[in-house]
Amino acid sequence: MPLLFRRLAPIALFSLLAALGFACTADLEEGCLGGQCVPPGSPPIPPLPTSGAGGGGGGDAGPTCDDTPATGDFPCDVFAVLQTHCHGCHQSPPLSGAPYSLLTYEDTRLLHGVTTKPRFVRMAEVVESGFMPLMATIPEADKQLLLDWLSTCGLPAPDGMGCE
Repeated sequence: MPLLFRRLAPIALFSLLAALGFACTADLEEGCLGGQCVPPGSPPIPPLPTSGAGGGGGGDAGPTCDDTPATGDFPCDVFAVLQTHCHGCHQSPPLSGAPYSLLTYEDTRLLHGVTTKPRFVRMAEVVESGFMPLMATIPEADKQLLLDWLSTCGLPAPDGMGCE
């Protein structure tokens, strides 16, 4: 009987919480079980594209990002946007449910969760959709600067000309 109780107790607790109307607050890769964790008034989390792993433009539409450097520094204008609009949560350790740090250029090169997609590709998706920055707006000029950088595979600044 104790084994059965140990297996059923978490299910019963989850069912009770769901019945009471508690919202899921976990950030399980792309959302909660049974629905996405999105604060009221926020745009929905954009879905992960089903094709391509390296990002940067599938098919013949543009360059692949498979050959971008794994190390480097952010261009200073990009770093200023990240500092202003992203680093409040995407720090080390991350705050407010952010899944990872984006303090260094190298952070943007790591994979997004368990996917084969680099974080910089996912950054473009969530910034473009308006999901990020969460519960805030980003000035159009800053958003465009960040999206322009991300659309070029988020290349590092030339040696000696970057910021971090």
